[in-house]
Amino acid sequence: MRSGALVVAFVAACGGSHDQPSDTSTTCDGCQAQVPDPIPPDRVTAWNPGILIDTQLGLPLGLDGIPTRTMVCATLTPGNNIQAAIDACPEGQVVQLGAGTFTVAATITLTRGVVLRGTGSQGAPAGTTIMKTGGQTVLAIGTTQDQICYGGTATDLVADAAHGATTIVITPAAAASFHTGDLALIDVGDDAAVQEGDCAYFKRVDKRSASERVDDLRRGRGDGHAHARRPSALDVSDREPVPGADHPRDAAGDEVGGHRGGAHRGWHQPGYDGQMAGGIDISNAAFSWVKDVQTDTVGGMHVAVTGTYRCVVRDSYVHHSANYGYAQDCYGIVLRCGAADNLVENNIVRYMNKPILFNVSGGGNVVAYNYVDNSWATPPEWQEVNIDVHCSSPTWS
Repeated sequence: MRSGALVVAFVAACGGSHDQPSDTSTTCDGCQAQVPDPIPPDRVTAWNPGILIDTQLGLPLGLDGIPTRTMVCATLTPGNNIQAAIDACPEGQVVQLGAGTFTVAATITLTRGVVLRGTGSQGAPAGTTIMKTGGQTVLAIGTTQDQICYGGTATDLVADAAHGATTIVITPAAAASFHTGDLALIDVGDDAAVQEGDCAYFKRVDKRSASERVDDLRRGRGDGHAHARRPSALDVSDREPVPGADHPRDAAGDEVGGHRGGAHRGWHQPGYDGQMAGGIDISNAAFSWVKDVQTDTVGGMHVAVTGTYRCVVRDSYVHHSANYGYAQDCYGIVLRCGAADNLVENNIVRYMNKPILFNVSGGGNVVAYNYVDNSWATPPEWQEVNIDVHCSSPTWS
């Protein structure tokens, strides 16, 4: 975090832990009295977000919780073809960008376990800046963008799966469509208590407002069972798991600088500003990261985290929208479409319509130790708040 910045955090209650309900019989220094946990145990979501192990290379994680990558497959200077270097780079290695401004006409896309690293998040001339012409997204991890929010072929559960379950029961024929390493979406139909209003967005289908990503879905032995590594945060029958369509495994990291990042600047979108991420789009990916990146004067979302599992956005400076118009969706860091167990930590996010936003996110997401400020709107009577929610976000931490 840059010096002099105010740091705010969501923290666990005294006597509790991040991944289980508080034990009200435990004492701790500074506690004046024992207070029962106000959240019933069956509504608590496990809190252990982000990347826990390096399953790609098996190396220890860095002190920042990010996989360590040191092997450089290509070093580029402005004018070189970034996408070609990424496509040719072996997984687990780094495409290193030199100082200066790289201008690209097409979205740079990572779909494999390759790291794109710049020289400094201060941008050119001393650091790295990527400028995209023609609007739309500067850098994408995954290819589906907001398409992953909607549709898909669903299958009903044969039996209910309780809160915390890692086994779901579907028909053997349906289980055959899942493969080890798939991401899946589990969602549930709204009951009578849900007042949806006009918010039918960011859901696979309308009237299914609670959803979450699960990971590493494995088929059972012809018994219709599928096994997920993540315990379910939901506890309702009538859920429908949907196989992920685009799942870069142990996936691409966009460090854009490792300990030093790069600046990203995107411009207006073809429809309206918030049609897609104008900066960085992470969609339907797992174990991906954005670290020490600066995004500046972006039209649309600066960083969209869409239908993801255990992705990390940290140590970055996300600031200034192309405009602050109401309903233009000029947002900062957005978690949406069932995204689960993601970590947004130690960022500065300011000067935009909604700096940090949840749009029908899943469970276990943690936003911690960020400085979030200056949420503006045009006209001014639509003053926004710094951390906000659209539609439902039933299980966010």
